[in-house]
Amino acid sequence: MRTGRFILILIILLISACSLFFIFSRPVLKHLASGLVVNQPIIKSDVVIVLGGNSPSRILEAIDILNAGLATNIIITRGAKPEGSEYLSSRNISYPEEADRNILVAEKLGIIEKDIILLPGRVYSTKEEAEAIKDFALKNGYDSLIIATSKSHSRRAELIFKKIFKYSGINVLIKPSKYGSFNPNNLDINKNHWKEVVLEYQKIFYFIQVKFSRLYCLRPWCRIGILQPKH
Repeated sequence: MRTGRFILILIILLISACSLFFIFSRPVLKHLASGLVVNQPIIKSDVVIVLGGNSPSRILEAIDILNAGLATNIIITRGAKPEGSEYLSSRNISYPEEADRNILVAEKLGIIEKDIILLPGRVYSTKEEAEAIKDFALKNGYDSLIIATSKSHSRRAELIFKKIFKYSGINVLIKPSKYGSFNPNNLDINKNHWKEVVLEYQKIFYFIQVKFSRLYCLRPWCRIGILQPKH
């Protein structure tokens, strides 16, 4: 149990140290914000996938990718039902979910219906999105994917998709949307972006901690309860 507590304390200290840096050093904040943004060349792929997020910036990027001839279809994921949506349905009030709004935007901007694919089922996290997309890609024989997401989310998306798609033989590229307001070189415009940076690094640290814990527990002493990973 001491080993598990040590790892937990270490993670808490790292998060606390990062938080102090964010508070007292704007240059450090901007440097860390830049680290969240993936910058890689995009090549022609089978499809472009719009990750869930409460912003039209991701679908707009996907539309640009499709119009540039870099993909043949747009895949849209469906997330959790909005709170209160069931009550609205019971009152015969239509409330479009994020996936429905993305489809509407795509069609309004000239994307034909047959080029839009709604991923079956619902997903509740980036990890679940990656797993569902992997299953769908393997079933449909895709060799390459472009993931359209926000700038601040792109690094975590890269880490998660790299892990989930390992050994799949499918090439995955991450494309941050240029339509978002997140700009590491000008974070002073929107103070909420500071919170965004802190939250993203917390989620990245958690992802790394869970990954490490599961690898660590493959060893024999995990069987006797020294360290149990979270699921």
